[in-house]
Amino acid sequence: HREVVDNGRSGFLVSDPSDWLESLSKLIEDNSLRKSFATHSLKHADGFTWNRNASCLMSVTQKALKEACASGKRQPKAARIRKLPPYYIWKAREIIRKYGWIVLVKESMGWIRRRIIR
Repeated sequence: HREVVDNGRSGFLVSDPSDWLESLSKLIEDNSLRKSFATHSLKHADGFTWNRNASCLMSVTQKALKEACASGKRQPKAARIRKLPPYYIWKAREIIRKYGWIVLVKESMGWIRRRIIR
């Protein structure tokens, strides 16, 4: 994914099997490229913190609600934050640990959908 891979520095983004095979061949043959990818990948991964991910999720949620309101078709329900942000970060970690990322994303999208009256 483009958000996670810095193409050519921490990995390769490919679009088809032939690109994948070519990229894999480069990695197999070039030891310095593998080491470079490892170094850049670790540096790049340092930017993915829980706080940053929580901020991104909040931005996406707010943008989705604003777009829904702007369309005139749907109005958001009033939403109250019942707990402090560290609780939600802890809860997200628990969901990921027990059930995986897919469940967290589905639950988050369900929360957004429930806030919009159809």
